[in-house]
Amino acid sequence: MFVNIHQKYMIEEIIKTDVSPLFINESGINSLSIMDQQKVHQLPVIDLQKNFLGIVNDEIIMELEDLNDPLFVLKNKFIFKFIFKDSHMFEAMKIISQNHLANLPVVDKNYNYIGLISIVDVLNGFNIYDDFMSNKFIIVISSTPKNYILSEIYRIIEDNNGIVNKFWRVIKNDKVELNLIIDSERKERIIRALERYNYKISACFFENDNKDNFDDNFESLYKYLNP
Repeated sequence: MFVNIHQKYMIEEIIKTDVSPLFINESGINSLSIMDQQKVHQLPVIDLQKNFLGIVNDEIIMELEDLNDPLFVLKNKFIFKFIFKDSHMFEAMKIISQNHLANLPVVDKNYNYIGLISIVDVLNGFNIYDDFMSNKFIIVISSTPKNYILSEIYRIIEDNNGIVNKFWRVIKNDKVELNLIIDSERKERIIRALERYNYKISACFFENDNKDNFDDNFESLYKYLNP
């Protein structure tokens, strides 16, 4: 039995709404004060209708010739990174790490600002440490949309004493990355079996049960998220 990643670990579960965004007409000096009060270095910027306009950090604000000028003057320097509220946490982890963000704004389908999430929120929500201190590991299969059969992949894993706990796919142009979290002590056996069926294993993380190996594998995962 497996749990589809789209059924669990959704962004909606970890959104924080207690951090105030900045309004586009806020002055630079007031924006820095709001950041200081909330103990953050970057915040989302919204308009009066709560439309998300981007992220601004204290370094960008300090570029203002006059700190009494509104943030509107800096709009071309805003960082336009966000995630939709119905996305899963792994996608958020990737966006945050690749763009070196402290927080990631969450928006609805109309780009209305909802709240924030951080990498700590994601990891806590993912229970990633607990997951991978056992026999669980991630494998990434690279394929094309027509060259894989999901039921076949599950069968191969189960035939080799594995259980797929979570699954999600990432589509990049004409390529597909199948990400599977597997519970098994037979990692190498499972990988060899998949390769015999011509499935390309492009990455594998977390395979051992001690803290040092967890840290090493998490670093490898981080590098994978930051190509």
